[in-house]
Amino acid sequence: MDYNLTNKALIMAIDVLFKEKIPVLYMDSNISNIEIVQIIISIKSGVNLAKIKSGSLGTEDLENMVNVIHEIYEAPMYILDCSIENIELIKQLINEKGIRKMFIDYEEKYKEYIDEIKRDTIIPIVAIIKK
Repeated sequence: MDYNLTNKALIMAIDVLFKEKIPVLYMDSNISNIEIVQIIISIKSGVNLAKIKSGSLGTEDLENMVNVIHEIYEAPMYILDCSIENIELIKQLINEKGIRKMFIDYEEKYKEYIDEIKRDTIIPIVAIIKK
């Protein structure tokens, strides 16, 4: 798994989320929602991802994480773990939650679904497609 590409996609999504303060949808076909949240916490708090995953955290790490977790909880970010093939659910979420930008991190074999989502929505979509 290429965490560097995933981190880039998440950094872009986080930047939009916290700088533009708009609802964002993030999807990744290779990692779980829990891992995505752990990466976001690591990026925003500066706490090493390995420490978060292992649970070996110091007091300062915990304080940094608590502040970030509160910030993330308040942010309008939606992480979807359904299949990219579930286009109707994706479109429904975009409409119901007022999603303004979407970030997708998927394998190349799903490109046709991403293209369909792009055709059927009016929001900007950033797709990082892994080969």
